[in-house]
Amino acid sequence: MNTFSIRTCPIIFFFFTAPVSVCTIVLPNVEIVTLLSSLLLMLFFSKSIIKIDNYSKHVLLLFFFPILISTLFACFQIVLKNDLYYYEYFQYDLPGRIFHVLSYLLIFTYVHAYLKVDSGIRINILKTYTWGIVLILGLFGFWQLLGNFGIWCPDVETRDSLYFARNLGISRITSIASEPSYLVPFLLDGILISVFLRKKVISIFLAIVLLFSLSFGAYMEIIILTFSYFILSTTRQRTIFFTIIGIVILIVILMFPEFISLAIEIINSRQELQSGFDVRDTSRTAMIAYPIMVLFHSDILTIFFGNGPSSFKFLNASDDDAIFSTSNNIYVDLLYEGGIVSFLCLILLAVYFWRLISSLKVTNSLDKLLVKLFLIHIALSSFYRADYASERFTILLLIVYIFYLILRQNYAIAHQNRNYKKDD
Repeated sequence: MNTFSIRTCPIIFFFFTAPVSVCTIVLPNVEIVTLLSSLLLMLFFSKSIIKIDNYSKHVLLLFFFPILISTLFACFQIVLKNDLYYYEYFQYDLPGRIFHVLSYLLIFTYVHAYLKVDSGIRINILKTYTWGIVLILGLFGFWQLLGNFGIWCPDVETRDSLYFARNLGISRITSIASEPSYLVPFLLDGILISVFLRKKVISIFLAIVLLFSLSFGAYMEIIILTFSYFILSTTRQRTIFFTIIGIVILIVILMFPEFISLAIEIINSRQELQSGFDVRDTSRTAMIAYPIMVLFHSDILTIFFGNGPSSFKFLNASDDDAIFSTSNNIYVDLLYEGGIVSFLCLILLAVYFWRLISSLKVTNSLDKLLVKLFLIHIALSSFYRADYASERFTILLLIVYIFYLILRQNYAIAHQNRNYKKDD
């Protein structure tokens, strides 16, 4: 199949525009516009061919099917519950979540079908997604960084002064994303994909923007990823990696000598790390503990099947009836909304991904290691980025498959070439 065709344009558009889905403060309604555009284009060009393989079967059964079960259970619950909040949720928020889940299901099946038959588009998709991150989020984020040194930069309204930054009197790099916790998962996606594609300049560029997002979650994830690399890599890979990291850190310190003291201030400002901390001391930690407590004080069926997709919006988290829409944690959101069944299915899906990549025979152990780090990154970023029905999460499900196909194809080509040499 020809790599570039009119039928692949919707795929390229979807992957390139995915980063704008987290820019709803600067660009209101942009997420629904890009989603509808991608969906309509894919439906228009679709051949109505669904290719089910072992990978898509696991994604459908362990990710999309539990959401369907939770939705059906919500329909059952509306008959039994006598709760104004739940009626409002069922009327206004559940339909929207169903639309999003069905849209991403259709997009997943459309892209998956092309990935099966078109080997050329796989690398192009990775490049497209990375360039979308660089151009939509990275460039303006770097401009904001330069703005801290006196260079004029447009002032955009984002949540750049939330949490510890407000106490320290500083502004974080958010680019045009609504807040840093929305920005940094994309940046880390781009960094890991760029390293896989051997695009060093892009990975370093995105890493600089990431460092000055001043995101505690990002810093913790970098530390854990570094430790994971140390555990999984060979001695030679460790030497090369830590040499590069050392050079990058040295450059950052020389260019921005105040960065170390700022990082220490950020860590010290976290209430979670201070003695005597209680989960009720911050809204972020309260919104992790409270829904779990509420769920396990419910009836047995609700514990297993949840309160319904997007029902988190009507979970009261404090005595003054403050309403929160998310815990900023996929595991907690999915546990409360989809119950133990959805939560366990997500864990089983993660285990399947890990075993799938681990079982591959590869010609380059570094590539396999990077894909494993990408899987760890998905698991870690899910602790501070919540929405499982989103462009990015759908893309992550597809990128894991792309990595799998690329590694398998590279090994098959290398094995074939060895056989040719033996015949000669």
